[in-house]
Amino acid sequence: MNVPVALDLPGYGVSVEHLVAVTRRAEASGIKGVWVAEYFRNSFVIAALLARETSTIEVGTAVSWAFPRSPLVTALGALDLAEISGNRFRLGLGTQVKSATERWHGLDYRQPVGRIVDCVTAIRAAMRSGEDSSVVHEGPFYTMDLTGYRRVTPRPEPVPILLGAVGPAMLRAAVRVADGVIGHVLWSDAYFEGVVTPALDAVDRPLRVIASMLCSVSDDSATAKDEVRRTLGFYAATKSYKALLTEDGFSDEATAAHQALLDGDYQRLAASVSDRMLATYALAGTPAQVHEQLEARKLAADDLLVVPAYFGLEGPRLVEQMEGLVETFAGVASGS
Repeated sequence: MNVPVALDLPGYGVSVEHLVAVTRRAEASGIKGVWVAEYFRNSFVIAALLARETSTIEVGTAVSWAFPRSPLVTALGALDLAEISGNRFRLGLGTQVKSATERWHGLDYRQPVGRIVDCVTAIRAAMRSGEDSSVVHEGPFYTMDLTGYRRVTPRPEPVPILLGAVGPAMLRAAVRVADGVIGHVLWSDAYFEGVVTPALDAVDRPLRVIASMLCSVSDDSATAKDEVRRTLGFYAATKSYKALLTEDGFSDEATAAHQALLDGDYQRLAASVSDRMLATYALAGTPAQVHEQLEARKLAADDLLVVPAYFGLEGPRLVEQMEGLVETFAGVASGS
């Protein structure tokens, strides 16, 4: 799999100073980009910090929550980030899962696919406020009248918008309105071949496809595999992902992971992930073993986003893991 490599920054249990240090190291190593997750930290704030602390590396969000912010607020944040970064910023948006949207944000989650399509369309309209003082958007979910509102700050280049996708419906939404798609860590080779590639072949415009993959690197292969199993189990425990796992033949593993997480038993959570499931979705082992596993993958993507196996890790080990990922992938970061 000879594609450029970027690093996901989950922000789980590590300081902003560590995130800056890892990003600087990634930039110096030739890693293509760093993508900030929005789960434990505010993705726009961290992206702005990393953009100011670097000069060449791509900075993106993977993914920012689309629904808690209004389209105008998202547009303004993205435009500011584009200016701060010198047009190195990429806006990755996602819907989050139903329970999180409703419980954490108190928002309506009905019709998330239609809502995200309308949201992206409204964001693009809001971004035109710097060149058009009569922007009006009337969609099924968002109505926005920006007549008389004119953003007069320096105008950066258009900000690419990518959508995080899990199932086929969200993938179709990304193909319809976005500049690219950020795949989920549970997208297998079979899913790429049977679902992603046909969806991309159905459009006649270029779309950037980023494959996401959980990864842990350690001189102790068993440690790396255990870390990935625990994080992969965390994802598998989420009911929203059950259909993907079932399609790939991992329904039993998903059921076991869900119960283990409910019980708060992280050892059982890791044990719920079979060897075949680990090999299907993730990379784990020594640097040499990870390179071998990567070569065996057949994901038809433009970029690979490596996601540290963060769940349940203490901060120092996560920093060590991220630094190890930078070192491991520096040689293939440019796709060479």
